[in-house]
Amino acid sequence: MRSLPTCWLVALVASALVTGGCVQRIGDFTIASTKNVSYNPSPDRRGVEGKHCATRLLGLIPLGGSFMPNLEEAVDDAMAKVPNGNVMTNAVTYINVWTAIIVNQQCYRVKGDVGTIQ
Repeated sequence: MRSLPTCWLVALVASALVTGGCVQRIGDFTIASTKNVSYNPSPDRRGVEGKHCATRLLGLIPLGGSFMPNLEEAVDDAMAKVPNGNVMTNAVTYINVWTAIIVNQQCYRVKGDVGTIQ
């Protein structure tokens, strides 16, 4: 019969193997609100879309680029499509995920109005 400390050690190791978690920073914004506000810079272009994706093999091995998509990169991609664009309003964010047996892709997509603030 095993001693009590050995059983606890086995239980601890087993628990560590079946549990886990992570935290991921997906972006930060200089201005953000979910409320209607009167701040309305005139957009240079409406309905601009940007995205940033991460493709992985077996869910663990990045295939060209980053391991996880980045929301800031998606916003920067949208703003880069408008000359001198440096602000995005009425932004809507999406996450797209697909899996094909051993390969998967996760994308952050953002769509909104891009303008310029001096």
